[in-house]
Amino acid sequence: MRRSYRIFRHTCPRDCYSTCSLLSYVRNNALVKVEGDPNHGYTMGRLCADGYGFTRQVYHPERLRYPLRQVPRHSGRWQRIDWETVISIIAEQILDLNQRYGSNLSLGYYHNGRQTGLQIRSVENFFQSIGSYTCLRGGLKARPGYRAQQQDFGKVAMPDPENMAKAKFIVLWGVNPLTKGVHQWFFINRA
Repeated sequence: MRRSYRIFRHTCPRDCYSTCSLLSYVRNNALVKVEGDPNHGYTMGRLCADGYGFTRQVYHPERLRYPLRQVPRHSGRWQRIDWETVISIIAEQILDLNQRYGSNLSLGYYHNGRQTGLQIRSVENFFQSIGSYTCLRGGLKARPGYRAQQQDFGKVAMPDPENMAKAKFIVLWGVNPLTKGVHQWFFINRA
């Protein structure tokens, strides 16, 4: 069955720490299904509901397939615009703002507490490519956590999540690994 597909390997762009390895199956230039890569050490081929929903998302009838521009602004009327034009408009405006405001570029405020992993790295790389920028880091919950790690362990270190299976005692506080962080649940159950 696998031979009738072209299989593409890539990393999930969703906003979580798992960075799942995905296998996308394409037949006749159409995405047929997405599944987790069983060779990925942490996820072992399992995906969250969002990951399994990629195929539905790609072919959803209300999905935007091309850029739209509101003309005139605040009118509620939208006009199709080609990719080259929209990229040029956005680039010109960002460069103009950067020229006027420098590292205080208001566009540089993009952290919202949910942006992690690959998504946040691509945004940071983009902002770095236009020069220095101002970025708010941490928020109310991150800074105390980092400080606690420094006090307890001497440095901020993120342990391998697989080590949870070796834990003698686990406290889950304000998190539900059955809905977000589903890959942790496997290791929690082994503890």
